[in-house]
Amino acid sequence: MMGYFFNYSKEKTKKRIDELLDLVGLTEFRNSRLSTYSRGMTQRIGIAQALFHDPELLILDEPMTGLDPLGRKLLYDLILKLRDEEKTIILATHDLEDAESLCDRVAIIDRGELIDEINIKKLYGESLKSYDVLFSWEKEMQIENVKILKSGDLFKAEIPSEESLWKFFEIVKRKGGKIINVKPFSGSVLQKIYLEKVKSSDVIFH
Repeated sequence: MMGYFFNYSKEKTKKRIDELLDLVGLTEFRNSRLSTYSRGMTQRIGIAQALFHDPELLILDEPMTGLDPLGRKLLYDLILKLRDEEKTIILATHDLEDAESLCDRVAIIDRGELIDEINIKKLYGESLKSYDVLFSWEKEMQIENVKILKSGDLFKAEIPSEESLWKFFEIVKRKGGKIINVKPFSGSVLQKIYLEKVKSSDVIFH
C-alpha cells in the first residue's frame, strides 16, 4: 500500500519492504497479520511505514507508550540508529528520561505554550552520562569535588562523566577501597527543570 502511495514499482516496493522489515526486526513476521502483532511490534511496523519513502523528517507521538522492556529497547535503538543517519526526529513524550537520552534539544510545552527550549548537551556538558558508584572503605573518605554518602556499611558517590569514573576508580584503589557496583545515574535533571518551569500549572499542582 505504501509503495502504491509513493508510485514505487513492484520491484522497488518489494526491495524496500525487505529493507524495512530487517531494520525494525520483523522479517520473521512478514506473513503475519497485523492484528496478531504485540504493541511493540505494531509500533515498529508503524515506524517502518513512516520510513517507507526515506523522509528527512520523522514525527513520533509517544512511541514508547505501553511497551514492555524489550519493546522499549528495540524501539530506543531504532530511534538512535535513525538519528545517527542524520534524520530529523521530532519526539512527543511525557517521559523526560527518554527525552534526555534520545534528544539533542527539548522544548517544554505547558498548556499549549512553549515555555522553554533546552540544549541537552549544554545542560549536561559534552558527557551525557553520570554514574552512581557503590564502594567499600574502612572509614569515611573525602575526595575533592566528589559527593560521597554513607549507604549502610558501604559508600556511594555520583561521578559526572566516564572520564571522571576511571579517575575515581584509581583513587579508590590507591586508598585501599573496593568498587562494589557501578550503574548509570537514574536521576533526571530535566525533570527538575520541567517541574520548576510549570510549577504554576493548575493541571499538575491543583
